[in-house]
Amino acid sequence: MNNVERDLLLVKESLFSLPLVKEYLNIKEQVENNEELASFDKLLTKYKKEMTNNFANDEAYKISKSNYEEILSKYENHPLVVNYKALKEEVTDLLNEVKSILE
Repeated sequence: MNNVERDLLLVKESLFSLPLVKEYLNIKEQVENNEELASFDKLLTKYKKEMTNNFANDEAYKISKSNYEEILSKYENHPLVVNYKALKEEVTDLLNEVKSILE
């Protein structure tokens, strides 16, 4: 292992030890394993397909779109998703700072 690889490994270990990054990874795992969110995701896929299939039928399209928007709202307002998005933004900002320092 050369010096650059060793230094990169140290940076990675330092980043992964930060409470913010640990919390982000924890919430990300919870989002990925949450049954309710998985159910919402399946419904969103179902309603997207219905909207595509019903594009020529205004009434059926409106119903599918309404269902899609309702589930999307539930998904996006779920506490885990809200926390995940906020933490993701903070981690992205942190990584952008590190990138700026390295440039």
